Amino acid sequence: MRIIGGTYGGRVLTEFEIIGVRPTSDMVRESLFNILRDKIDGARFLDLFCGTGAVGIEAVSRGASHVIFNDNSSKSLECLNKNLTSLKITDGFSVSLRDGLAFLQSTTEKFDIIYLDPPYSAELGETAISYALNCLAPNGVIIYETDKIKEFNIDGLFNFDTRKYGRNVLYFFERKKSPCVFAGTFDPITKGHENLIKRCLNEYEKVVVTLGENYGKTPFFDRKERLEFLKLVFGDDKDVIIADYLELKDTYAEFLNRNGVRYFVRGIRNDLDAVYETASVSKNKELYPNVETVFIKADKKYKKISSSTVREYVRQGKNVAPFIPNKCKDQVINAINNKKLN
Repeated sequence: MRIIGGTYGGRVLTEFEIIGVRPTSDMVRESLFNILRDKIDGARFLDLFCGTGAVGIEAVSRGASHVIFNDNSSKSLECLNKNLTSLKITDGFSVSLRDGLAFLQSTTEKFDIIYLDPPYSAELGETAISYALNCLAPNGVIIYETDKIKEFNIDGLFNFDTRKYGRNVLYFFERKKSPCVFAGTFDPITKGHENLIKRCLNEYEKVVVTLGENYGKTPFFDRKERLEFLKLVFGDDKDVIIADYLELKDTYAEFLNRNGVRYFVRGIRNDLDAVYETASVSKNKELYPNVETVFIKADKKYKKISSSTVREYVRQGKNVAPFIPNKCKDQVINAINNKKLN
């Protein structure tokens, strides 16, 4: 086991001789610090379940301003201190002998990078990640190492990257971004819309779904129906705010500001969408200077789904059920049938 890069790159580290202790491998550390390359210089770094200290020493070597090594094993810290001594590292770090979760609950420090590598069998993952949020600096990142592939749903955090190296899996988390707005005519809402809004919920604190209007077109479904469809799909989600643009009591800019919206999300299915949406960026910035436009590429399986496709299928008498979210499918079909009868 060795230091991969930085000041101490190539130097060999002392390893455990205790059965069951599992230092993070050279390959995983190299990949980890390649990903953290732009964040490590000057960072305050927490190596919580530090073991030999390999990860935290790598951070020291690559320019972290201060590293806290913590472990609940005195033997682990003995090994860590041997490594620090052999490398002649005398400052830029501190060592703590504490239970990892207790450390996270009690510390008042804020860290730019928090590395969590508890014993795989302890299954401390979600608890440790949740506690780590309380001591994460703005724009900070939490990395959790485990041997399992799973999905995380942790309040306030966004799992923005996942990497697998053999049996090792690294999950990267950052704070969710300020609320975003996702606007459209939703004539009707499709599975493509549903997927984009759900993806926004993973990344943003809240999603403001605004029912708008295209005055150049006559909608197939009236506003009341479209609003009902939206509420059926997302009305029970506490992190989704559904609003009808025409019913707002203040200006749209005031409404967005009142809800803390800082991002205007647009879905992109193809090159034509990209051209159309890009042309609106400067206008949006002029109207809403505090809101940044963000483009999200449609998931491959939804690239051919659009409201216009649904309407065209209705005109042709084709089945539109595969395009409609399950939660409002029956209501959409009933509304179509009622219009045909009339």
